[in-house]
Amino acid sequence: MDDISEIRQRKIEQLQAQAHQQREEMQQIAALEEAVKQYFTSDALIRFGNLKTAHPEQAVKALVLLSKLLRAGKVQKVDSETLKSVLRQLQPREITITRK
Repeated sequence: MDDISEIRQRKIEQLQAQAHQQREEMQQIAALEEAVKQYFTSDALIRFGNLKTAHPEQAVKALVLLSKLLRAGKVQKVDSETLKSVLRQLQPREITITRK
């Protein structure tokens, strides 16, 4: 019976570690979002809210890219068109192969 309780204890510890890591990631994302959203126009905020609801992973990727652009000074204000441009950059490229 000790083996079962040890396995159960290890599994509980593993799940607790995963939950802690997820909380940390969520806090980092929230801090990044708060820092970047201050540069958004009202239209961009609406568009970002829609994106965050429909595609949360894409929203995080967009935040990271916008953060880099803002820090580099390449973007001063994030309007709707800037956000669209960033989202286009995040889209996977289609590769077409033609045979001859």
